[in-house]
Amino acid sequence: MKSPQPICPISIRKRIAFFRRGMSARVKSGHCEHDPRQRKTSERFARGFPGQKTLKEGSAVTAPTGRQLSYALLVSPIVRHHIIGVDMHFSLVMVGAHDGSKTDIFIRRSAAIGKVLLIEPVPYLFNRLKSRYSDLPGVSLCNIVIATKDGDVEFTALRETANSISAWGDQLGSLIPDHAVAANQRFSEHVEVIKAKASSFETFVNTENISSIDILFTDTEGMDAELLVTFPFSRIIPDLIIFECKHSDGYLRVGRKLANLLNLLEDHDYWITILDAENMMATHRSVISRGVPASHDVPFSSSDPRGRISALGHQRTFRQV
Repeated sequence: MKSPQPICPISIRKRIAFFRRGMSARVKSGHCEHDPRQRKTSERFARGFPGQKTLKEGSAVTAPTGRQLSYALLVSPIVRHHIIGVDMHFSLVMVGAHDGSKTDIFIRRSAAIGKVLLIEPVPYLFNRLKSRYSDLPGVSLCNIVIATKDGDVEFTALRETANSISAWGDQLGSLIPDHAVAANQRFSEHVEVIKAKASSFETFVNTENISSIDILFTDTEGMDAELLVTFPFSRIIPDLIIFECKHSDGYLRVGRKLANLLNLLEDHDYWITILDAENMMATHRSVISRGVPASHDVPFSSSDPRGRISALGHQRTFRQV
């Protein structure tokens, strides 16, 4: 016998309307390009909340109070999923996704087991990303910059011609103006400054109604340490965080910014390991204690696709392919 549906008390209709208005704004603004099936659900939700269910008279199940359901709506991904109809859990959130060519296997395997959110600010790279994954179910694309604050920012991007100097030239876009030139002075002829919409991690998590993340992957060319310390860990604890550490305090420099991030991650009970000369991985100890397998092949380095790590619970081994 099916379990009875919980009552939706009148006292929380204002909160439901709040979520409905927020979802409607997201659908109209095109902030992110979601999986068509998720977009359809969002649009249906934006048009109005479906008829409320009530418990049968004499049921032994006590209906939740308005305050209880309001709290559940705000903090529980399961309740939000059944009320709103949108799953806010992501298998992978990738900040600085480039065009997806270096991380394609990783993205597709992540999409096979959950939702994926790819963020890329450079227009021509975003268009390539869109062409590659727009038809892949469960993948959402965002053409924004993750920054320390909201608003418009100047982002230093590399033109496609930068690859004539190095095969990884177009990967050096950054919020740090001289990052690419510090790598090679010849890149100065291929740099352009673009205006881009920026969102902090806090705002982005709220806007996208993200409730949980399996893997948070960042490759922001020198900004990873500065950005990750602003992540709302009080609300969400990603199981795994993979981030570039190589340029945390300047080009090919590490220092206090990286130290501050490592201290913060340890305070939030992460176990930190070095992947290679460029990247680190932080695994939350709750994942290690559970022994939960993560069936991902994680690209080891965005600039060196030959290196990969195999993540299986707390046992992680490096192999060359």
